[in-house]
Amino acid sequence: NANWGAPLIDSLPRGGQGTLKRRFVGSVRSRVHAKTGYIANTTTLVGVVDSPSGVRYAFALFMNDNAIGDAQRTQNRIVSLLGTGIADNS
Repeated sequence: NANWGAPLIDSLPRGGQGTLKRRFVGSVRSRVHAKTGYIANTTTLVGVVDSPSGVRYAFALFMNDNAIGDAQRTQNRIVSLLGTGIADNS
């Protein structure tokens, strides 16, 4: 929605901010807007990432794992790959 879509996305932290402070590196960091969550061995990452060509990808990643750090690294990798444009023109 043109009235609330952009303000909603802009209200989400970018990579390197808030709960994303230690997540995402390189050029994708400034193009990720997301929110994290955690409860009982479940980690979530929900938001959008823009590829270099301007394609916007929405994502919602929910992962159950005793090794939460591994799950978060997997989430970061998925979002970073989308942010490189790997899926553009697919």
